[in-house]
Amino acid sequence: MAQISSDLDFNGCSVVYSWPSTNKISGYLADEGNALWSQHNLKKFLNDVATKSNAENIYLLAHSLGNRELTGAFIELIKENPSLKNRFKALIMAAADVDTMIFLRDIAPALISTESMITLYVSRNDKALMLSDKLHEHSRVGESGYLPVIVPGIETVDATDVDDSYLGHSYYSTSRAVLSDIYYIIKKHLKADFRFSLQAIDTKEGGRFWKFCK
Repeated sequence: MAQISSDLDFNGCSVVYSWPSTNKISGYLADEGNALWSQHNLKKFLNDVATKSNAENIYLLAHSLGNRELTGAFIELIKENPSLKNRFKALIMAAADVDTMIFLRDIAPALISTESMITLYVSRNDKALMLSDKLHEHSRVGESGYLPVIVPGIETVDATDVDDSYLGHSYYSTSRAVLSDIYYIIKKHLKADFRFSLQAIDTKEGGRFWKFCK
């Protein structure tokens, strides 16, 4: 987080919420339970940040399995206290290890109702999410595949072409292009159509997503 804050030239207060991950492949099933268990504590933490700090603009960033925990906590918080909506300006979901169908049916509509700017970063080369896909026998939101997840009111950005790492799972913190794009979300509050590094793709199936210009 310190490196990301430096790269973004972020002059606010950067805070990391650390949940009890085993940080190993063999502990993945335990991690799913730990993330769910920790969601209640994260909701309380977000409430404290919003109500007890002087922060007027709060930006949320989650990676991988942490997206399940953060989206659940954030949605519950806003449902319980709608007056906090104007504090949370953006939610950035990187390489989200979230079931696609659950996201489309339950999570996405609730996120849109929070009125925050929601951005999904996805990739076709994310080997970690490919493994999660096989384990669950359902696609993950952070994969792009033939066509990435497209939801009106949520901006999906395909980062496949700007990540050359082996696992393809940490581009949100290592790719200069992705970091620059996050910069324009946080510092300039620009929608995807106005961020110079992105190219809009209109699909035959309906809906628009964006990818990084080569």
